Amino acid sequence: MLRENLKDKDSDLHVCHVSCLGKEDWEHLIVVCLKRRDGIPAKVLYVRQNVTEQVRKQCEQTQALQDALMQAQQCQPGKNNLPVQYEPRHPHAHECNYRFCHNCLLIPSR
Repeated sequence: MLRENLKDKDSDLHVCHVSCLGKEDWEHLIVVCLKRRDGIPAKVLYVRQNVTEQVRKQCEQTQALQDALMQAQQCQPGKNNLPVQYEPRHPHAHECNYRFCHNCLLIPSR
């Protein structure tokens, strides 16, 4: 498989989920062809890089984005159903930093 992957390119990257002694990690497995004989890889450099922390952070960010999307979708229907006529002016400075939502209380805007 390694020779097939390096047949027409000089490097390859695999992302693997590994488990060793009950500990689960994510690793990048990087293979670089250093020498070829008759077009076939003869010497390679093989590197393993633990990327567990990066994968964990990425999962947390993805979950936060999904939560924000769900919250935004729940608030969207109330956009046109305000109980009073909306007037786009801000008599008090602190009020301009908030938006209204039909099923939420005042939500700080970012």
